[in-house]
Amino acid sequence: MSEPKSVRINAVVTKNQRKKWKDYVEEEGEYSSLSDLIRTAVEREINRSDTNPQSEDSIQSGEILDRINELGQRFGSVESRLSAIESKSQKQPEIGQLATKIYKILPEIKPGSREWDKKKRDLHDESQVHDSQDIQLQKLKLEGTTEAFAQILDEPEYRIQEAIDKLQSDTYSVLSVEYDGQTRYYKEV
Repeated sequence: MSEPKSVRINAVVTKNQRKKWKDYVEEEGEYSSLSDLIRTAVEREINRSDTNPQSEDSIQSGEILDRINELGQRFGSVESRLSAIESKSQKQPEIGQLATKIYKILPEIKPGSREWDKKKRDLHDESQVHDSQDIQLQKLKLEGTTEAFAQILDEPEYRIQEAIDKLQSDTYSVLSVEYDGQTRYYKEV
């Protein structure tokens, strides 16, 4: 005796569930009967499990976790950079004020130029006649070195360098040149 083509399977569901399924069959028009809906749903579930051992939900969860980890790393990087900026900005007001003072005393003549050499000679000659503090101050300003600025402003040389670095990053008018074995700074006006 051969096996019958169809076998009846009984399933127990609530009246509300049965009504919901029947309404779906009638509204969608994709299924010929309630039995067709159930057979199709069961087959889809089996096929999904057979072709994809991991459920779509677990794959999506894995992708979401990867994205969360990536975002966490980026956030950590941003936090580090923000911390560095905060630290730098806390000392910036002092450096900014020092930079303003330095800008005011930067020579407007390029060190090593003919004009600079002439000005240096003139100040030297004038200091031979009148050795005043004003002339000494003008001579130091004309040097344009961090050492000279540190002496004029009574600041450590490393802070003078920080302020000059800030000036050079903030404005293109503060330039440097190597002359007589020293880096000298000046401003173009």
